[in-house]
Amino acid sequence: MSSDFDVMWKAYSSWRDYAANSLKAASNTSFPIGYSRAKRVVVCGMGGSGGVGDYLASLVAVYGGVPVHTVKSHRLPAWVGKDDLVVLVSFSGETLETLYCLREALARRALVYVVAGGGRLLKEAEEANVPATQIVRGPAARASFAQLFYATLEPLARFGLVRVPKEHIVESIDVLGQVDGIVKLAREALTATGNAKLYTFISCSPFESLAIRAKNEACENAKVSAMAWFLPESFHNDIEGSLEDVEASIIAFIHDNTCSRMVKTLSEVVGAPVYPIELNGRSPLAKLMWGTLFVGFFTLLLADKRGVSPLETARIKAFRSRYAQLFS
Repeated sequence: MSSDFDVMWKAYSSWRDYAANSLKAASNTSFPIGYSRAKRVVVCGMGGSGGVGDYLASLVAVYGGVPVHTVKSHRLPAWVGKDDLVVLVSFSGETLETLYCLREALARRALVYVVAGGGRLLKEAEEANVPATQIVRGPAARASFAQLFYATLEPLARFGLVRVPKEHIVESIDVLGQVDGIVKLAREALTATGNAKLYTFISCSPFESLAIRAKNEACENAKVSAMAWFLPESFHNDIEGSLEDVEASIIAFIHDNTCSRMVKTLSEVVGAPVYPIELNGRSPLAKLMWGTLFVGFFTLLLADKRGVSPLETARIKAFRSRYAQLFS
């Protein structure tokens, strides 16, 4: 195993502590009067940071709250204004698209909250006198998801914008401590699926965010081609795409009985085996976070099997070296 693998493994293994510390840090962040009256939440972020918005949208679909819209771009939607809470999430604090969104949100007099590991984003938030929480940075944004997610969730739950009960938040952090059990299941899944050239990750509504996360981590950590399917939507389009000409593995995340029936039906219709992962936890949030940590360990193990670094992302770095000119 490489040193990069060890660094990433340690980061994922520490999610429980990181999550608890980030939740506490965010709880100590002061907010001006008015944030609880936001009519919508707009989460801006790219890559692993942008996934925070996807997860919050899943939670609102389950628990209720105000609409959550995710922006993975350098521009805010035209409708964003003073009644909206714009949350800027950036692992590095230097993500150009997110910086542009911050400046645009301030110009439109929207409510603003920043979650970052440092950089210009925190500096500009301080200069604008808007609330911000600094997270402890891990080796990469995807390995620091626990910090980013819980620092964002805490004030939204506090203000009732995402109506997740406190006990569900506590349980979701507790399941992140089940490292040994999750790793065991990840190794079993790798043994069953690890020779594929294409991975298709499936989740059922409203947990689309988990399949998106799995697809992204397979690409970044394991450098393997991957797709995300969502049930029941994929019954109406994706299943017509042929998997017969490629060495593909299908992994499905199952969170309830309806999802289990849909996955079984998909396997029968497509005529291909599906490897099921039963999400562990009592609450929806706990299941979602358990599955997220499973994905992290599975893709690290896949990277090790493929002999690639789960930390290095050469093509992304090549893009970042020139992307400032794209938005000028």
